[in-house]
Amino acid sequence: MVGRPGWNIFRESFFTPGFVTFLKLRGSYGVGGNISKSAAPYMTAYYSPNFQVGGIQGTISSRPNPLLSWSVHSPATSAWM
Repeated sequence: MVGRPGWNIFRESFFTPGFVTFLKLRGSYGVGGNISKSAAPYMTAYYSPNFQVGGIQGTISSRPNPLLSWSVHSPATSAWM
């Protein structure tokens, strides 16, 4: 979710400084997140050949984590242009 409103103040009737040709107030808000690539909510495994017994072996590379969730941040910014 992202929002980015702006207000062109230089177009307002009360704004008459003469030396400023453009003035805009802009703000933004967004929600982003990420998740660690080394953790998963399910079990991950990889398989490789086992030459000692003549077959394939599997190894668990990460255990499942049912409490795993997204890390979310909500930055808000504003700027004069």
